[in-house]
Amino acid sequence: MIKGILRKIIHAIPIHAFFRKLKHDVKMRRARKRRQHLIDLYEIVSDEIVLTFEEQSWLKQLKRDGFILLDGFFDKKLIEQIRNRLSEEIEDGRRLEKPGRSTYDHKYRQVLKDTLVHIPAVANLVFDHRILRLIAAYKRLIPVYYGRAYRTEPMPERLGSSYMHRDGYGDFTVIVFLHDITEMEGAGYYIRGTHGYGFRGNIPISQDERHVEDAYPKCDIVRYGGSAGTVLIADTTGYHKGPVWPVFGAQENGSRDVIHWVAIEPQDEISADASDVRLRIPASIYDSFDRLQRTFARPSRAEIIKG
Repeated sequence: MIKGILRKIIHAIPIHAFFRKLKHDVKMRRARKRRQHLIDLYEIVSDEIVLTFEEQSWLKQLKRDGFILLDGFFDKKLIEQIRNRLSEEIEDGRRLEKPGRSTYDHKYRQVLKDTLVHIPAVANLVFDHRILRLIAAYKRLIPVYYGRAYRTEPMPERLGSSYMHRDGYGDFTVIVFLHDITEMEGAGYYIRGTHGYGFRGNIPISQDERHVEDAYPKCDIVRYGGSAGTVLIADTTGYHKGPVWPVFGAQENGSRDVIHWVAIEPQDEISADASDVRLRIPASIYDSFDRLQRTFARPSRAEIIKG
């Protein structure tokens, strides 16, 4: 009885709300501090972020549409070598991340841990100077930059990110196709022009996406696929979904092998936690990096692996 009375008294006092707000405020201050650090890094290397005429046209399209698809951007022989290595690692299975319990499509992904350590050639793609300059010029800072290589197996039903949604806290995506990706391998969709730089919060994934797609012209709902070596660069604060198969569970559906890197900027309490990542890079790769590449590695708290 006494315990029950004390519990009622404690809940009557807004102490829980006080500590929740305190925790929120601490994370917000931390996010603002980290974001300012990323802006400072940009200023340090701004003299190296000089876009070519072609890169300026990419940036213009990225700002207008929210995404850009560069078909056959990388050499197909290099892409084939990387895909073969990924297939070997997936077949071996010892270096794959354990699947989570998420209801999203992540449980159908076979994700290679420490991708740069086990497939060092991936660094030639995600740290390509053209991509780094484009990201920095668009975001006007050096983001927290990290990712993985993985295979997404065909899903028996639509789940999670196969529904139209928006990401928050300035999410930005770089996806390299390791083989030809058509609708049968789960090509994705993006609604042109729906991005909003600085978009805060999250619009949760919903199975009812008709209210979104019906609000935009059909010509602005763009399906993205491409040949091996194609790069998708997208501001994922815009509406997007993928992978999406025409008929989920169909026998003819194929898997999708990609390198998926993200570039985030801490803006709120969620992104403050999301930016706490450590990217492991072989010393041989890091030693070959120039100043711009090393600067991009810094916000992800790069751990240099010897040997």
